[in-house]
Order: sequence, then C-alpha cells, then structure tokens
Amino acid sequence: HSGPAARGAIADRIAAGQSVAYVSEAGTPLIADPGFALAREVGAAGHLVTTAPGPSALLAALSLAGLPTDRFLFAGFLPSKQGQRQRALADLAGIQATLVFYEAPGRMARSIADMIAAFGPDRPAAICRELTKRFEQVMHGTLAQLADSLGSDIPLKGEFVIVVGAPLATTVSE
Repeated sequence: HSGPAARGAIADRIAAGQSVAYVSEAGTPLIADPGFALAREVGAAGHLVTTAPGPSALLAALSLAGLPTDRFLFAGFLPSKQGQRQRALADLAGIQATLVFYEAPGRMARSIADMIAAFGPDRPAAICRELTKRFEQVMHGTLAQLADSLGSDIPLKGEFVIVVGAPLATTVSE
C-alpha cells in the first residue's frame, strides 16, 4: 500500500494538517521496508518525520535519515585521534552501503571534516541529534552542507548519529 499514488495521497493528508502513523508488520518500519520511499517523500516536502523510541539510536537514525536502508554498516564511534580516524574512514570510503557512526559533540566538526576528505563533499548524509528526545533534530544534505550547518543550524549538544550514503556513481569518459 505504499506505491506512488498512495504516497501522494498520504502526503496530501499531512499537508492538510492530518497526522499519519506508519506501522509495519515486517519489523522496524523503514529499515529494508517499502515505507522508506514514503518517509523520504514526506520529509522532502518539508513535513515532520519522526520515529517512536526503539531499541537503539542506530535504527532510529536509519529510519529518519532518508538514505537507503537495504544495506548498511554500523561503524560505531570513530577513533578520537585524527590519523587513526582518517585511516578508518579511508577503509570505509568504497563500501557500497549506507554508513552509520555515533559521535560525541566535541568531535563533530573534526569527524565531518575528515569524512569530507575521505568520502568527498557531495556525499549525501544526515546528522541525527537527540533522537526520540525533546530536542530531536535531523538535518539532511551533503557532507559539505552539513559541515556548514554545524554550530549554527545544528547545535553541538547532545548525542549524535551521523548517517552517510553509499558512494556516488561515477561516470568514466572514453
């Protein structure tokens, strides 16, 4: 029930001020689930997409990030030392999956800068802050856009999950 026509009708109801709850009988909604397209469209239209508290910030972030969830890698916390962090990110750069990281507020700017160096500035990403709490916030954009938002649009307080999309397709000339 989540084809394009149904998604459009649901988005119209939300735009009209109604609330919609998405429930899946196949596990956590939006994780390898057809509801992914619905959440992405509703979020792109500027409407609130949130999740009920679940077993971990990892699954909540994947549900809200708007990035593919059919294949993902949980990378946990990155090393605190820059050289080790850069090597860890270089090892992950070519993985064809959405990457999920936990990060502390004081290291956000350095980690995002190192992600830009390892993955490129145009890689799609989301920063999820204070998931399932009063000040929950999810910011979407490229790594470069998110880096520009740190400290102003994204307060550096609370618990963070960084979700980074798979490598962008490249075109090769003749």
